[in-house]
Amino acid sequence: MKYFVLGAMPPPLGGVSIYCMRRVESLKNAGRNVTVYNSTKKMSLILLILHVLCFRITNRKFVVEVNISNPIALFFLTVSGVARSSLFLDHNSSRRLKNGKIYSFCFKHFCRSAQSIAVVNPNLINNYDFLPKVKQSKIKVQSPFLAPSECEIAEAKKCFPKHLEHLLKGDIRDIVLASAWMPVSNETENDLYGIKDTLKVFESCLALFPQITFVLMIGKFDDSIFSMEIKELINELKEYSNFEFIEGGLSQLPLLPKTSTLLRLTKTDGDSLSVREVLHFGGNVIATDVTVRPDKVETVAVNDIEATCKKLIINLEKLKELD
Repeated sequence: MKYFVLGAMPPPLGGVSIYCMRRVESLKNAGRNVTVYNSTKKMSLILLILHVLCFRITNRKFVVEVNISNPIALFFLTVSGVARSSLFLDHNSSRRLKNGKIYSFCFKHFCRSAQSIAVVNPNLINNYDFLPKVKQSKIKVQSPFLAPSECEIAEAKKCFPKHLEHLLKGDIRDIVLASAWMPVSNETENDLYGIKDTLKVFESCLALFPQITFVLMIGKFDDSIFSMEIKELINELKEYSNFEFIEGGLSQLPLLPKTSTLLRLTKTDGDSLSVREVLHFGGNVIATDVTVRPDKVETVAVNDIEATCKKLIINLEKLKELD
């Protein structure tokens, strides 16, 4: 069986791109014949379609794993017939079905043709009411989390900046972590990653716990007004010596053995890689209740800064008692 994997590959680091990277690695380690098509490269889609046509002509077995939701790409996968051999992994892209007619048209036609659909949490199944019941049977729930390999962890440590290596020293979990790919805010998704809420929680707790380092990681900024607002808020917190801002798409893996609590205050979510990774490394998670969360995750309502602060303070007070 030939495996074609279509999706973004790092850089930049993000939940989907890391999943694709680890998925390809796991297939290769299992001895599978796999070819990856990086969706950030212009020619990838055309090359994939041509490759699939060659396999069909020669009657060879294959499957296409699709990890993208770009409507134009989905349209061409459908009209070329590639969709019929595709496993579509919905990382939370079906939430945007109400965002526009073009997206909805391309997404729905692709899903009607797809061989199977995997959603990263059960709530997303509700977005597929446009499929007949007989076709809804092809939808399954599948966690996208794949544990990082020792090689990936070692490489992440090697790339970690020298001036931040002090964060990795010692055995005490003395880091509160939050991360986002980039600041995103629009009419339908206001402050998608809850960065403003996160910074408000940080501001409330920084002086209370000087022995704890509060770390915010953001992969990149764009030229939007919202990005400028976030930069200003970050600069205001730099007066605290126990606040660290990390930019540039670095992996969070080196920080996880030292992370006490992850804040995931997103306004929507699929199956968060950050949440899964922190739990994998034995840390605590406080996250918004916008989706089904894994066991052991403490949930809060969106924009409930007070409840989030209370839960975080309780976690950090417990840490202080253990110290």
